[in-house]
Amino acid sequence: MSLTDPTYLRYIVDGLDNQSIQQDNLTALPLGLIGIYEEALPGQQNIQQRRMFLDFFSAWALLKKEVSVNLVSNLLNWDEQDVIHSLSIHTKWFNSPTSGTYILYHERLRAYLLEKISSEQLNQTNFKIISACKQALESKSGLEWEIYALEYLPSHL
Repeated sequence: MSLTDPTYLRYIVDGLDNQSIQQDNLTALPLGLIGIYEEALPGQQNIQQRRMFLDFFSAWALLKKEVSVNLVSNLLNWDEQDVIHSLSIHTKWFNSPTSGTYILYHERLRAYLLEKISSEQLNQTNFKIISACKQALESKSGLEWEIYALEYLPSHL
C-alpha cells in the first residue's frame, strides 16, 4: 500500500477550496510533490524569471536554519521588497517559525531544489554564504550573519 504525502494532500485540498483545481478534472492534478514543484518552475523560455527563481531558491536550499528577509536580501544583493515579493508568490513553500524569519517548509522541497539547481549555481551561492559569514565574524557585529556563521559556517566550508 502506497501512502500519499500529507503535503500533497494539503495542496489538493487548498486547490479545491480556492477552485484552482476542478474536482471533475483529475488529469489536471500534478503528479505528486515533484509535479507541484515542476509546475512552479518558470519555463526555459523566460530566462530572466527562471534565473531569479533559481537564485532565490538556491539561497533557501543552502541556508541551514530560518533567517530574515534582510539576510537573504544581503546574500542575493536584492532589495528587501524583491525578497518579500518572491516570498509572497511562494508563500506555501515556507514556514515562519518566528516572526520575520523564514525557512523552506519541507525537506523534500530542499532535496528537489538541490537536484534541480546546477552545481555551479549552488557553489556560487555557497561561496557567497561563506564570504558573508567570514565578513560577519571579522566585523564582530553580533548581527544575524555573525550568529549564523558561528553556528553553520563549518558546514558550508
